[in-house]
This record gives sequence, C-alpha cells and structure tokens, in this order.
Amino acid sequence: MPERAEMGWQGLADMIRCSVTTIIGRKEELEAHGVIFYRWIGKPRRKRVLWFPSVVQRYCAHKGRMKEFV
Repeated sequence: MPERAEMGWQGLADMIRCSVTTIIGRKEELEAHGVIFYRWIGKPRRKRVLWFPSVVQRYCAHKGRMKEFV
C-alpha cells in the first residue's frame, strides 16, 4: 500500500515530539532537506504544508546521528 502525505504543522510536531513553534522556526531547514513541501488546497485556496512520515523518520535518524536533533 502506498504511503500517504500527511498535512499540517501540528501532526509533524507530534511526530518529531517538539512544539509547533520549533518546527515552524526550522521550516527553511526542513524545506532544504525535502522533508516538507507545500500545496494549494481548498476554496479559498490556501497554502498547506505536507510531509511523508517515512521521510520525517529518515531525517530524524540522520539528525540524531549528527547529534543536532531538533
């Protein structure tokens, strides 16, 4: 079964186990590493953040090895 993209800052913060403020503060880093991406969704159209759980897990494992985890 293919993996689905999850949406929202709160879900991402829950997965990484930190605050939403911390995650939003690191959004440039997360974008640069390809962890998050944006999509225009709904009416009126709004830019929403999306992410794949497997990519977040890989990123966290990489950051943990570097001893600079969020």
